Amino acid sequence: MLAASEFSIGFIGTAEAPTLVLPVEKYDLAFLIVPAADGPVAVFLSGEHQFLAFPSSGNESYKGILIPSVSIEMDITSVDTSSFHPPGAMVRRRDGLFMAARFDRMQETKLFAVSRDLATCSRDLAAGFTRWQITLGTGRDRRQLWKVDLRTKTSGAPIALPT
Repeated sequence: MLAASEFSIGFIGTAEAPTLVLPVEKYDLAFLIVPAADGPVAVFLSGEHQFLAFPSSGNESYKGILIPSVSIEMDITSVDTSSFHPPGAMVRRRDGLFMAARFDRMQETKLFAVSRDLATCSRDLAAGFTRWQITLGTGRDRRQLWKVDLRTKTSGAPIALPT
């Protein structure tokens, strides 16, 4: 359950990063809005373009339930230290957490910052995670809103969404 003060309904172009966007209607899609140098970027979490990123500033083509200030939690048993990170992986390196995604229909995978100003990793060390979840709140108020498991190729909300 979400309190009315924890979300709004709107277009992805109005969302500030980090925001989870959940569908409100049958054909809507889920997104994670992340910051980028030239403005926010939306990453598809569902649908045929899953883990494709595109600039979202001003976008009024996609709408949903906008849930700002979400957190990302990694399943540390899914750690992968290879230098290749598949689309959808979360990567902890330098002072940040990054999401691997294809950008604007390119086949090349890029890393998009989800969080910065974290404790700095040693030298050039990095690790990717293939299982992670999006949460809101802390402690007893913490809610799991979206889960991703790249190993089983599953992604979705632990709650029922519009059908």
